[in-house]
Amino acid sequence: MTQKILLTDIDDAIVSWSTHFRKYFKDLHGHKPTVRSASETVAYGHIPIPELEEHILAFNNSDHFTDLQPKADACKILPKLKKEGWTIVGITACGRDQKTDELRWKNINKMFGEQTFSDIRFINWYECKSEHLKDFENCPFVDDNIKHAETAHKMGHRSMIIHRSYRRKFKHPTIPVVSDWNEIYERITK
Repeated sequence: MTQKILLTDIDDAIVSWSTHFRKYFKDLHGHKPTVRSASETVAYGHIPIPELEEHILAFNNSDHFTDLQPKADACKILPKLKKEGWTIVGITACGRDQKTDELRWKNINKMFGEQTFSDIRFINWYECKSEHLKDFENCPFVDDNIKHAETAHKMGHRSMIIHRSYRRKFKHPTIPVVSDWNEIYERITK
């Protein structure tokens, strides 16, 4: 039997990172950033990218990072896939810091259970995920970041871009935009 492997981003694909980061940012600066995706750094306006990176790393190394709430549909579908024999691997651009890694695992285990994810691969928030994607062949891959989804697609993975409010009208010629984890489940299990 062929092993069923699902590769997925974590922040804003299965947990609400942007919502929590925006609140953290507002508490520090008195206003929220103008977009919901930290990958779109240009929209943070007056904050230079190195300073924004410091804010992201500080947030990802704080207790806030263990309180990220799951997307409701992911909370239902990921454990279901695990029970159906899928290996679930997260590939996350939250940083390579040991404390961040520990906090990420703590949050994921708290939200999805200790056995749902077989592995989580870590990269810095501006790096390409190809370093880890190359370890797998022809797997479903879910991300809210277009560049990561395109990279996975070019490497032979079955990419899907999960719909989020900051991608309202986005369409891709070859990569499907999926509405939620229920649709992802239908696509990968048929």
